[in-house]
Amino acid sequence: MATATFHCSGSYKVPASVASAARVGLAMVKAGYAGGHATGHKRAKQLATCASVDEATINFMRNWFARHGPNAANGGTSYRGYKKFVEAIQSKDPKVQTSKGSWHGAVAWMIWGGDPAYRWIRNLRKDLGANKLSTRMAASRILSSIRATRSKSRSRSKSKSRSKSRSIRRSRSR
Repeated sequence: MATATFHCSGSYKVPASVASAARVGLAMVKAGYAGGHATGHKRAKQLATCASVDEATINFMRNWFARHGPNAANGGTSYRGYKKFVEAIQSKDPKVQTSKGSWHGAVAWMIWGGDPAYRWIRNLRKDLGANKLSTRMAASRILSSIRATRSKSRSRSKSKSRSKSRSIRRSRSR
């Protein structure tokens, strides 16, 4: 497996609470709890060790929380698993220790910075506005629009050349 690389620079200071939650997630993995993917493990290392991150990291995190957080269309699979884990700890359920493979959602939630990261990203979105955080999306839309325009232009050109070819063939056959 290749070593994960990440950037420890940017204008977004990682809050201490986010770094702490990511360290808890890494400790869960080290203790044998299953969950998260390579991208999440990489993110946890980044959040736990970097003082600041760049806008691309913020966008990745925002997208991850949109799919896995409490407001996700699917109910937030990772968040639900995390909540069940917290309830199990509070009720002193022995399954917390004996079935470490059952807490995938909790591990995933924590390696992405947990509740502190969710609040941080949500507040950044409010503070910066949708335009700042969606720069890449806007650029993508512009490129798609340009490609669509080129495609339409090419199909019109092909259509015109086909009709010219047909009219030339017709005039030759007469």
